[in-house]
Amino acid sequence: MFNLTSLFFQLIKAPLEEMTEKEGPLLDNTELKTIFGHLPPIYHLHSRMLQELCWTNTHWTETTCIGSIVLKYVSIRLTLSNREFDARIS
Repeated sequence: MFNLTSLFFQLIKAPLEEMTEKEGPLLDNTELKTIFGHLPPIYHLHSRMLQELCWTNTHWTETTCIGSIVLKYVSIRLTLSNREFDARIS
């Protein structure tokens, strides 16, 4: 499966972070954190949700409820502060 988000991290985010260390910053650390700071935890959350949805698809029963999976991950994100969110899905 093609992973656009992973490719984005490799081709855009990582070079920008390395640039601040080597050649002088195109964006400073504050700008990088503002732009990319919450993407990794959101990506991990969505990846886990996708895995659970794929598993559910292959083990489908009449009582399966996709909404409960979505609500589970929405409630995880809404109930946690950013720091707790980062720690929980890492």
